[in-house]
Amino acid sequence: MRLATISSALLSALLLFSGVGAAAVADKKAPSCAAKAKKAAVKAIESAYEVVINGTNADHTLDEKLSLIEGADDPGFRAVLEDVATTHADDLNTTTVVVQEVVCTGKRTAGVRFQLVLDGEPDGGLAPPGGAVVDNGLWKVTRATVCQLVALADPTLLEHGPCASALASLN
Repeated sequence: MRLATISSALLSALLLFSGVGAAAVADKKAPSCAAKAKKAAVKAIESAYEVVINGTNADHTLDEKLSLIEGADDPGFRAVLEDVATTHADDLNTTTVVVQEVVCTGKRTAGVRFQLVLDGEPDGGLAPPGGAVVDNGLWKVTRATVCQLVALADPTLLEHGPCASALASLN
């Protein structure tokens, strides 16, 4: 049952409220993940993960969180995310994230290794490797990363719809 609790908490934290401002991530033009701007890009990526996944602070709306998820402007994907947020709302205050490493894979893409912290306990190995991408001038958590996380609670989300498409594009 711990996995069910973990998954439920993760989904709520992923999609509801958190404590880092989107303004810390947003800029007219996201810093490049190269040369002198790399440090700023890594900071923006870490901030995006914090906003999207940290559920221990209720400073941001669902819309603000969704603004830092790649592709969340797609109506079908947004509907999936909103449904997950509503279904798992009771568990939002139990999950945080620790970004362990950001590896630039291009000027506008990065790999992210992170750990979920559930009820104050690090849960090593639960979170799959993630990604970040510049989308509409912001560093955002990739659609595939979010889909892998929501699938921890509902694996059927990977069988059809927007998440199935997002993960199929990785292969």
